[in-house]
Amino acid sequence: MKIKILIPLILILIVSCNIEKGNFKIEPGQVRINGVINNYDGLCKTGQLIYFDAITRIEESEMIIIDTLGHFSVNFQLSHPINGSAYLGIVNNYYGDFYIEPNQNYDVTISGERIVFNGESGLINREISSFYDLLYSSLGTEIEKIDSHSNKDLSLPKYISLLKDLQNSKLELLDNYFKKHNLSEKSKAILVNEIRYKTAHSWILYRYDKDHTINDYLPQDFYKRLFVEYPIINQDEFENRNSIDYISNIVSVLEQKDSNVEKRMQFISSANVFTPEELIFISKLYSNNSDALKSKEFAKFNTSRNMTKLAELFYQYNFLNVINNLSLLNKNLGRDLVITQAFAENYISKNITCTTADWKKIDSLIINESIRDYIHSISDKETVTKNEMRKEDTVIVKRIEEVREKYFDKYLGKVIYIDFFATWCGPCIAEITYSKELQYEFKTSDVVFLNLCAKSSEENWKNLLKNKDIEGENYLLTDDEYILLSDLFKINGFPMYAIVDKDGNIVSKDAPRPSSKERVIDEIKKRL
Repeated sequence: MKIKILIPLILILIVSCNIEKGNFKIEPGQVRINGVINNYDGLCKTGQLIYFDAITRIEESEMIIIDTLGHFSVNFQLSHPINGSAYLGIVNNYYGDFYIEPNQNYDVTISGERIVFNGESGLINREISSFYDLLYSSLGTEIEKIDSHSNKDLSLPKYISLLKDLQNSKLELLDNYFKKHNLSEKSKAILVNEIRYKTAHSWILYRYDKDHTINDYLPQDFYKRLFVEYPIINQDEFENRNSIDYISNIVSVLEQKDSNVEKRMQFISSANVFTPEELIFISKLYSNNSDALKSKEFAKFNTSRNMTKLAELFYQYNFLNVINNLSLLNKNLGRDLVITQAFAENYISKNITCTTADWKKIDSLIINESIRDYIHSISDKETVTKNEMRKEDTVIVKRIEEVREKYFDKYLGKVIYIDFFATWCGPCIAEITYSKELQYEFKTSDVVFLNLCAKSSEENWKNLLKNKDIEGENYLLTDDEYILLSDLFKINGFPMYAIVDKDGNIVSKDAPRPSSKERVIDEIKKRL
């Protein structure tokens, strides 16, 4: 038994020793993916590439044009190598488990649900894919068992024990595979970190209880143990999707730590932009007083200036809370990425200008000079881009009301279960069957199933509706509508589900998926 445990530990140490620590430098470059679709039927003439890095986790997208023979090509800028955080949406299929790096060209062949990377540049992806075939054939039952638990019915010690046992089994399998198949050192390092940070990501998700709300009864050392066991020190450790999401979850933890309405109101008050009467009203809003939104006070307060400033202060407070809680983390590459992701989430993606004083504080906290320079350049670029997008329409509140009226007000008096999805999103498509079962349960009730598609072409959306026979109310959001609704519903990925009650109030911004049928039924019945 001791030998089994030692093998994974030795494998981790070997990989770590082969990488120079603390010497990361961002070297962006172009990536080109050329592809061909076997047995292409010509129905879908466009596709989409979605990708994001560990530094900002801002989603970027590129439209893909497919010619009559099923050939396509897409070219884009990438800041660092990534594994599993780029997604090709092609002919209503979703391909996401692949590795790409800057300054490389890739040739791929798509056959049904499988993507193959060809040639010398595709070697790493073929090695990774081959190992994953073995992994799921060997440990698929154990992996599914852990995923199905989702920590809801296990004590923390039992849950972590199962996660680590599975991690060790995966690493042992990888060690044996490496010896027998002459796997490259690079592929081995990618897989080791993918496996390890899958454990870290699953561990941090224990902070949610069965209703997907924050668990208030975590042990005091819950985060300390996690951050000590799974720090991010080297570049290889943050290049995979699990690490990127792990960092994003750390940001959420620090945003929420020790935060309450009183502290948030103190911050808003210190900005000296609202009158005492307005501050009292804002306090009601933050206390979830549903009547406040229907009051005369709200009608008076609801101006473009007030709502814009309130939103800015909301996100600035979130970022400040992250900064104030950085003592939980050691000063390393991972902490730098927590700062940059928090900044990107609360400033760049919200189009909020960072003051000179803010920048001075950020610069003093980020250790890696390359990351510091990069976040400055991205901030400048994203701010200019979003300003161009919004030049013609500055009254944000009015636009939100227009979008709400267009998609929600017509269903007042009914409970709305909203599905935010994209045509290229595999998990979204996997939920369609469960959604149909769910709709059957409420076919005679005052419940509306509202499917809002985003970041997708009209052609692919229509084809998906037809091919999957998607029921309910279906709409394709414009990019501008998606930006507004993503702020309103705090959307940070697909699929995402929400519930609006009969009075038009958003009562859940992170509702259970249709596959969690009984939980969804309970949530909806509460509102009927």
